Amino acid sequence: MPDASSWLFSHASALGARVQEAWDAVHRDEKALPDIAFDALGRFDPPAFRLDDVSRFLLTTKTPQPAAARVFSDMPVNVYRGDGFYVEVLIWVDGTTSIHQHAFSGAFRVLHGSSLHSVYQFEEKRRINSRTRLGRVTCTGMRYLKRGDRHRIRSGPGGLAHALFHLERPSVTLVVRTDNDPDANPQLTLHPPALALDPRTSDRLEEALRRWVTVLDLLGEPVEMAGPLVDRIFDLDFGRFARFALAYPDFAARLDARTPWERALGAPGAGRRRLDARFGQKEAGVLMRAILEQQRCESLRRTRGDVTDPELRFFLALLLNGRSRDQVFAALRDRRASDDPARFCSEALLRLAGLAGDPERPDIGERSPWLRKLHEIVTSLGGDARAVARRVVTGSFPKDRPTPGAGAAAAGKAASALAALPALRALSGD
Repeated sequence: MPDASSWLFSHASALGARVQEAWDAVHRDEKALPDIAFDALGRFDPPAFRLDDVSRFLLTTKTPQPAAARVFSDMPVNVYRGDGFYVEVLIWVDGTTSIHQHAFSGAFRVLHGSSLHSVYQFEEKRRINSRTRLGRVTCTGMRYLKRGDRHRIRSGPGGLAHALFHLERPSVTLVVRTDNDPDANPQLTLHPPALALDPRTSDRLEEALRRWVTVLDLLGEPVEMAGPLVDRIFDLDFGRFARFALAYPDFAARLDARTPWERALGAPGAGRRRLDARFGQKEAGVLMRAILEQQRCESLRRTRGDVTDPELRFFLALLLNGRSRDQVFAALRDRRASDDPARFCSEALLRLAGLAGDPERPDIGERSPWLRKLHEIVTSLGGDARAVARRVVTGSFPKDRPTPGAGAAAAGKAASALAALPALRALSGD
């Protein structure tokens, strides 16, 4: 039996050698690597993953490890370096990937844990510049990935665009990939419903503005400092403005709200009018919708940090990535054919509501305001909570006609309030 500390190296070396031989035979064509890596990963049979084995490997290996600026996942570990490609282990604890295209080719396999894998498509409508595009972002499907499952990574705009929500802590992925495909840059991040951006900060001004906002947050956002900051933000071109706004969606959303920040902007609604004047109403609308969606996603990610139960984490993954009730239910059936999707979702809602009311975790509502609102609505329903929750997640609650009776009317109002929560958008659409 090989030494436990060497299993990563020995197995990765055999995997890498197999990939290298097959790739060299096709003259290292990047477009051929996804199929080659997919096949090699299918024949890869490592021992069960152990985190302490990784520690021992890192302390003894001479394989070059990624620089801090290129870290992807909570801990990436390079286990093999080939000629033009490498093999890495990505360890995720609470990480969730953005919706992203790829500037490299290859394939991945789940080594440990599981993930919800959401695949997207971007239909470009307008090119603003090489790093900024407008169009339509569509989720084409979601699949539950368990240990041993594989997926090809094809680069470029027509290749794989996806997001992964990792469920167990940790979840571990093995990736075989090229360093970079020159004809696939830039690697764009997709922001539903209609925006694609290169997320890399491009210059010192963006970095300075980000540091400025961080200091304002620490100081409690004094309004007298807001005016110069807002003026400088509006000097940015659309792509840089969008990158900044999506990095700080809570801050940026205030441009469209009646808050103390309006004093710096001059009048209620002035921020949005200024946005329209700077970029045009259509482009400003695309950006504001992307900011609000980013806010919704960030609230769900913050909630995920308070949740360790895999079932609830899976439900949060569905809320984060699902675009319709049909997609959510299909992903649940893919995970376990025996699941009753409506029952799973309604019970998960009630359990999440209970977390916000747990006296041993009084701060969870502060970190997840939508969870606190969910708790308030569910508590108001009393014994009707389970039935109302099921009717909401199935879309069977009457919305077009009044319901007779005071109790029924209260339940109807509560159901409408549930359906209106942005975090639950995937369950309120078809």
